[in-house]
Amino acid sequence: VGSAFGDALGGLVSVVAQTAVLTIQVPPRVLGVKMLKVHHDRAILRENGTYTVNVGDFYAEESRDVVIEVSLTDDASQATENGIPHLSVMLTYTDVLAKSLTQTGPVVCCISRPHNSEVSEDNAHVAAQLLRIMSADAMATAQQLADHDDLTAARQTLQNAIDKAQASPAAVQQDPMVQEILQDLHVAMNGMKSTAEYSLGTTMFLSNKTQAYKQQRAAESAAGPFAEETVYRKKSKKAMAQKFTLKK
Repeated sequence: VGSAFGDALGGLVSVVAQTAVLTIQVPPRVLGVKMLKVHHDRAILRENGTYTVNVGDFYAEESRDVVIEVSLTDDASQATENGIPHLSVMLTYTDVLAKSLTQTGPVVCCISRPHNSEVSEDNAHVAAQLLRIMSADAMATAQQLADHDDLTAARQTLQNAIDKAQASPAAVQQDPMVQEILQDLHVAMNGMKSTAEYSLGTTMFLSNKTQAYKQQRAAESAAGPFAEETVYRKKSKKAMAQKFTLKK
């Protein structure tokens, strides 16, 4: 209880930004570009084709990644010196320290579209974030299946996620977050050998991990039953939780 209280308090005292909202749109007068999907549970498509994403509050040291699928245009007449504009992104939030509403951007995202065989290098960070989203969805689906006593389908869902992670490029697999995802997927698989074993702790494990990977934030206290080290547990929250943890 002490650790959970300290973890919550550590989050409160380390908040640096509140109610952060990301606004994403295709720049005006740009033709042939379409946003296909915004991979976020809080993404809302507005009537004018703009997406808004409520990414919530930020603790110190935290970051967020929003993955967007976009159909590209090859209309060279729309090119600027930086490439062809495809997205315009703006962030609004309340700066807790300055006690003021702050706006960043809009930032225009441009992509080069050369008419030759040139291919851009894969971005390992973007690939890892897409893998994070797919793995979190797989965990949520596996939990739903297991809750309905279909452990075979649940394990297969987790195995498919493991196969995708292991088939990713070496640079992606070396990402600490991806390594943690693979470890968690294997833990969940091992906890689904029987309905009794699943009910003992795996269901809570999957709930915590799904929430953590979707929100990019540690979902358990620093001294809880699933309190192993995680890439999302930041120093400020961890230190506060440890202050309230009773020594054995």
